[in-house]
Amino acid sequence: MRFLCLHGIGSNAEVFNAQLSAIQAALGSQHEFVFVDGDIPSEAGPGRLTSLYSTNEAHLCTGVYGVAEGPYFSFFNLPTASQIYDAFELIDQALEDDGPFDGIFGFSQGASVAASYLLRNQDAHLPFKCAVFFCATAPFNVESAPFRSMDDGTFRDEATGEDITAEIAANIPDLSDRKHFPSQGKSMIRPYPSDGSIQIPLPTVHVYGRNDGYYPQSRNLVEMCQSFDREVLEHKGGHSIPWEQGMTSRIVDLLRRLVHAVDLQ
Repeated sequence: MRFLCLHGIGSNAEVFNAQLSAIQAALGSQHEFVFVDGDIPSEAGPGRLTSLYSTNEAHLCTGVYGVAEGPYFSFFNLPTASQIYDAFELIDQALEDDGPFDGIFGFSQGASVAASYLLRNQDAHLPFKCAVFFCATAPFNVESAPFRSMDDGTFRDEATGEDITAEIAANIPDLSDRKHFPSQGKSMIRPYPSDGSIQIPLPTVHVYGRNDGYYPQSRNLVEMCQSFDREVLEHKGGHSIPWEQGMTSRIVDLLRRLVHAVDLQ
């Protein structure tokens, strides 16, 4: 099978390739992974990654420095409709240039973009047969009612003026950090709801850590996927893909079940 792979914030294709290298090796060469870069230049993102050339715990480092040289990229730096649409265009371009693909992989922001793409196109003929989400952050609905970040620190619905600061803080807590996410005056879009009203109609795998700050967002995405067609692995770690041999084996087992589910379609 062939998979399109989307990296996390402040990262690049080489970093995500390194993050998935143990999984790729265990799955075998019959599967092909194609990695694409975001198009927004960024500082190196956070995270706990293993050295590109070692799986030894002693070689763990903080962030992406030491794993791969820059430049680093993101798919969006604020959840605006235009930036999310631009990210969708990167997926469409990859499909045109390197497709077809059987599935899509995403880590963190890459998982958000992948899920946003699949949810938006759920009623159309999807170009993917399955999806795999690692440490997913919230997917965004480009057709949702926009809201605006105000100078007083609040967030308000653009149409009604309603104060929705509590909703945004609960669902997109990063936006409260205006030093790293300067959003004043910007028009942004909401995440998809996790109430089961809209779901990705594909087999999915979800891997995330209980000690990840984005744990609630990863859990919400699980609820946006068909319960009879999803596999979930919750580990004790944080915002990273676990490298321990036992965890790699468990992830690979889920991926093999996913491949089998696709083969049965």
